[in-house]
Order: sequence, then structure tokens, then C-alpha cells
Amino acid sequence: MLTGFTGYSLVFEQLSYWGATVAANISDAVPIVGPIGKQLLLGGDEYNARTLSRFYILHAAVLPVTLIRTVMWSKKQIPKSVRRSSHIHGRTNVHVRSGRTVLSGTDSAGS
Repeated sequence: MLTGFTGYSLVFEQLSYWGATVAANISDAVPIVGPIGKQLLLGGDEYNARTLSRFYILHAAVLPVTLIRTVMWSKKQIPKSVRRSSHIHGRTNVHVRSGRTVLSGTDSAGS
């Protein structure tokens, strides 16, 4: 969502200006860290020339690297036995055939 927002804000026109201004004002409303977040996001108190470069750096470098690292970390958290296909290891698979749930190897209909 942040990647989409920063990419949307890279188009330097009225709509993206007001979108970034509203987002900065929303972040400003967060207690304690809000004003600091707004300063970091905009590069000052209001939308200016530094804001566009900050959005570009976020959009092209920081957020993609963060996304890739998050996916790699979450993939690492899933055990290998779950990631592999359970059919290859001889475990029971659940299939839905004609509206009913069937465990493979236990289907008496022979289909």
C-alpha cells in the first residue's frame, strides 16, 4: 500500500499534492511520533521540493527492499515440510470432488 501511495505521489500535480498533504496531516495526528513522521516524510513542515525526492527514494529503494526482506523472512518461518507438496511425501491430501471433500487414498468410489 505504501509503495502504491509513494508511486502515486511521484506525479507532481494537484491530486498527488493533496494526497500527500492529507497523508502527512494524518501522520501528524499520531501521538508522540506523528510530528516527527511528518517532518521525515515531507522533508519540512509542508510539501516542498525535497518531498518528491523522498517519495522517490522510498518508492524505488526502501520499500522494495523491505518487501523482499519481509517475504524472505516469512518464507524462512514456514517449515520446509509444510512448503513441500505433501503428496510427494506420501501424506494424505484433501481434494474436493463434485462438491464433497475426499481424502486421497480413501475414496471408495474409485474415481
